[in-house]
Amino acid sequence: MLDRPPFQYNVLDHYWFVGDNKDQVYSTKAKAYVDSSDPALVSWLESGGVITRIGSEDDLRDVLREQYPAGWPLDYQELLIVEALDATDVVANRCFKAGVPFTQDWIDYVAALRRSFAATEVIELPSPPLNEDGSVAYPPGS
Repeated sequence: MLDRPPFQYNVLDHYWFVGDNKDQVYSTKAKAYVDSSDPALVSWLESGGVITRIGSEDDLRDVLREQYPAGWPLDYQELLIVEALDATDVVANRCFKAGVPFTQDWIDYVAALRRSFAATEVIELPSPPLNEDGSVAYPPGS
């Protein structure tokens, strides 16, 4: 008999029984529920993997938010926040390239977006700094 090293937990490729569901498991690799007959799951189990039982989707989401945020599909609000954060990166990069400051109102906006993403309930999406006419107030010179 060959000695096999102990199976290592890898959040990037792990399976979870969620609640009382015994027919499907959540796969962080697939970012979806898979059937218990899924070939990747069967192979993973044969290599020594052990499915983790967790109480609810909310509990699983909390674990994945901490350990592997990309392992849970984003909901619509989270997607909007990620897109807004990506846009602030573009503004920050333009400021850097132009040698102008990334202004405090933009720093505050980024912080508000990050708080929104970390929130566990639906909240109103922050808006970027705006001019009086309602257009986005980009930092001067960017």
